[in-house]
Amino acid sequence: MKIRVLVVFLLLLFSVNIFGENTGIFSLSITPGMEMTFETDPKYFTSGGGVGIDSEYRFPFLPFLGIRGNFGFSYLPIWTGDGCNLFTAGGGLTFNFPNFKKISAGLFGSVGYYYGVISDSENANGGNIYFSSGGRVGWSLTPSYNIGIQADYKYLSDGDGGALFNGMSIGVSNKFTFLSSRRIKIENIYFINVFPVLYKYYSTNSIGKATIHNVGETTMDDIEVTLFVDKYMDNPTNCPAPVKLQGGKSAEIDLFALFAEKVLDITEATVVSGKVTVSYSQKNKRYTVEHSESIRLHDRHAMIWDDDRKVAAYVTYKDPVVLDIAKSIAHMVKESGSTVDGNLSTAMALHEALRLYGMNYVIDPTTPFIEFSKNKMAVDFIQFPRNTLHYKSGDCDDLSILYTYILQAVGIDTAFITIPGHIFMAFALKLPPSEVQKTFQDPEDIIIFEDRAWVPIEITKVNSSFLEAWKTGS
Repeated sequence: MKIRVLVVFLLLLFSVNIFGENTGIFSLSITPGMEMTFETDPKYFTSGGGVGIDSEYRFPFLPFLGIRGNFGFSYLPIWTGDGCNLFTAGGGLTFNFPNFKKISAGLFGSVGYYYGVISDSENANGGNIYFSSGGRVGWSLTPSYNIGIQADYKYLSDGDGGALFNGMSIGVSNKFTFLSSRRIKIENIYFINVFPVLYKYYSTNSIGKATIHNVGETTMDDIEVTLFVDKYMDNPTNCPAPVKLQGGKSAEIDLFALFAEKVLDITEATVVSGKVTVSYSQKNKRYTVEHSESIRLHDRHAMIWDDDRKVAAYVTYKDPVVLDIAKSIAHMVKESGSTVDGNLSTAMALHEALRLYGMNYVIDPTTPFIEFSKNKMAVDFIQFPRNTLHYKSGDCDDLSILYTYILQAVGIDTAFITIPGHIFMAFALKLPPSEVQKTFQDPEDIIIFEDRAWVPIEITKVNSSFLEAWKTGS
């Protein structure tokens, strides 16, 4: 009865791993060998021989640990008789060491039930508990076949506190590993929230991670990992991966995305599918495995303030509407023949143009910068320059982006300045710092940074004069 239960359990285990989606490792070993007793003065048996059938399942999340089921048949000559046909069935645990190239090794332990049939007696048949432990060293000839030497110690209880058999077996082990089509498993995939305005940033900065796990025993070569998002990428993006991955090993992969510019068309947050593809070679054959996971794409106006420098992504100076305004005013300044520093006179004219246009500073009641800049992961709504011109209003980040945008559009270098709860901007003068002391009445209102002179502007003073915005900024 106990043997039947073990048989059913092992058959179920076998069927789940061959026909199911589990990516653990299931293997079956057949080991013919010889049995040797440790008794110098054998009470019952002398040396004999037999065959063992062992099954093992290794968990995908604990590749070094496995569960074991084993059947065995031995013929043990009796010291004073013909011999005993011995049947064993049991189960236990295995511990597998990391593979070294094609060499594998492991330890195991089992407990179960044996039943003996003595050839020349009908009354001496019976069984009891047995224990065994041992080890195996093997060499992988193919991804699914491994040959090795297996040795294990056996102790067969006689039921009276003694041993019916106390010895060991040693044999040639033929191990067959049943591999699914997914010999490599892609797991633990996660993505951060993606902000379209930073689409260029993600080509060199990771948007997520994935773990690839070699669930077999043979090294995988020429590994390539790509990420693809349909509609928003023209081609899959290559992600750095190890060239080789030994059996049972795992590697964490940083996922990068080269988004197309069309991602800026997203006006409402959406969830898309990110497909991770792993290709690899094994025994001169090429295999491919894919796995998809959801990615949340925010709308084009969204951003978080975990890194202040990300706001520069809104300054692209490609919008023809803003370019026309900026270049027209810059041209008029140039024609006026002003003797003031060219960058300063252009910045003054552009500030005055925004004032006359009716631009206003308005705090966004839903996403105020002073609150959202404190919470580094809160999603803020930021206007593009075109939007700010259309609405004729914006908060400190919107106005700073607009003013920076139009200055950059006419070739004036700019910078954002952030302080707790606020953001404003500065632009670079043409004059070198050494000339500032001679030219400006209040040189302390100029920032000297990296051997350049910068004028700080509090652009929320867009309704006031340029000088007041400058003084407030400084």
